[in-house]
Amino acid sequence: MSSNVRSIGQVAEHSSRPRQRGLRLRPALSNDAGILVVLEPFAATEHDCLEGGLTPVLNSLDQVRRWMASAQSVQQRLGAALQFDNGMGLRKQEVTRILALPELAQYVNV
Repeated sequence: MSSNVRSIGQVAEHSSRPRQRGLRLRPALSNDAGILVVLEPFAATEHDCLEGGLTPVLNSLDQVRRWMASAQSVQQRLGAALQFDNGMGLRKQEVTRILALPELAQYVNV
């Protein structure tokens, strides 16, 4: 977990509409508070997170790759959280593949 992610000030929001729910939380929190949103499997949600200053909770190799591409497109490192396998998250094999991605550290602050 990155040094800029703290348990204090973090709000987890499970949503199929991260932008809508995440942005509703934004006015109630300080500007430096992180809002974590679980991404749905559709590519449009990356843009919503970027636009709303939301931190995605990634739970597949595909989502990690899409978030890396988003970071590359805006030419900056972006924060993210990884959801590990609890029946809904990343399985051990996917975690191994994600950690082996050479661009991960360059574009994603996990």
